[in-house]
Amino acid sequence: SSFDHAFHTLFFIGCFGSGLEPMAQALFKESLILGTLLLAYLLFAPLTVLNLLVGVLVQVVGVVADAEQENMDIQFVSETVKGVLPAEAVAQDSITQDEFFALLDEKEAILAFQEVGVDVMALAEDPDIIFNGNAEVTFKEFMDEVLLIRGSNTATVKDVIQSRKNIVNDLKIALGDQLESVARMQKKQKHKK
Repeated sequence: SSFDHAFHTLFFIGCFGSGLEPMAQALFKESLILGTLLLAYLLFAPLTVLNLLVGVLVQVVGVVADAEQENMDIQFVSETVKGVLPAEAVAQDSITQDEFFALLDEKEAILAFQEVGVDVMALAEDPDIIFNGNAEVTFKEFMDEVLLIRGSNTATVKDVIQSRKNIVNDLKIALGDQLESVARMQKKQKHKK
């Protein structure tokens, strides 16, 4: 009928161009079900792709928001710590272990560390986490190490390897002490005989 032809012409040529209309017309002539399936596909496929693109856009916005929040947290902690540190430490752009322990006595610094999820107790118990045996580190190294020990961070292969090295070193020290103790006891036993 003329209505069917007008519908095909307006919908298929008007919306999708001239290449799709002959195929749609042939499918509708063959079977109403096949024509309806083509029509459903043409309506739902763009919506599916559009939803996919919206999902990607939302994910990108979320990642950017997380990165911005991370930068704001770093800046907040950095400014708070610089505000509490002595002026000469800020000018030298470094922090010593003594300045670090003084920093842990300041309520502002502790609250700033806790706000970004840093375990302050772990810092106080083992300053070698940050200083690694050094008496002084740069402020950037200090901030990087402090932010690495936040509870929200996930463990990496590097962390596991570092833990393994620490355990091996601790075992060597402990076993060395035990071996020395045994050697002393053996010498005492030999002297008694």
